[in-house]
Amino acid sequence: MRATIRRSSILGATATAMLVLALTTTPSSATTPAASPPVTIDGAPTWTKQAKVIAPTPSTQSQSMTAVLKMRDQAGAEALALAVSDPSNAKYGAHLSAAAFRSRFAPTDATVASVVSWLKAQGFTIGPIPANHRYIPFSGSSAQTDRAFATNLKVFSKDGVHVSAPASGVMVPAALAGSIAGIGGLDMSARKTPNHVGAQETGTTGTTTSKVATLGTPKAQPKDMLPHQEPSSETARPAPATTARRPPQCRRSFRIR
Repeated sequence: MRATIRRSSILGATATAMLVLALTTTPSSATTPAASPPVTIDGAPTWTKQAKVIAPTPSTQSQSMTAVLKMRDQAGAEALALAVSDPSNAKYGAHLSAAAFRSRFAPTDATVASVVSWLKAQGFTIGPIPANHRYIPFSGSSAQTDRAFATNLKVFSKDGVHVSAPASGVMVPAALAGSIAGIGGLDMSARKTPNHVGAQETGTTGTTTSKVATLGTPKAQPKDMLPHQEPSSETARPAPATTARRPPQCRRSFRIR
């Protein structure tokens, strides 16, 4: 009888210890993006090392950004792109359809959902996500951006204009570092064109006139546009009667107005 009671006590104590162990280890094993340590995915722009810091970026300034996602099997996608473009390769010209490419290389729905969930938790507003899942547009304030990516946005003087950019590295939770390739839109100098390129534009505050940055619109340069060629004097001359006539050649000339 005593042996039975002792055996039951031992089994009960063992079960209790296992339950306590499971309860104490479950939270640490289920790592969430918010709980995982931050990992640097990009450094501050190199030009910021020599640029003059004007002031911190206003905390309420709106920031429009994109979380660029990594492809599945990036090496495989690059190898396929080379193969279908190489005439000596057996796969030359065998291009994948958009749907086939997405199903094979695009970030998964689960990846997009995890990144979107974390961005929303940081207070960001999510924009329309393309079908290929290559990036997630989102927006928020500078203060939210600093907190979310453990960075420090500042206003710099670059090429005579004031632009906002990270003064330190950009970080994301380690659980998402394998999914996010980078955060686009933090370096405003990549989106700004100084006013001395193109038309002059100035901003006036009181009696002081200062240069301002404007969004630059590059000139359209279609690949099929040919350079303008003036017809030569030889082209207008008729062929001699003693020589065989060549078939007429169609020459096109385009003027960029």
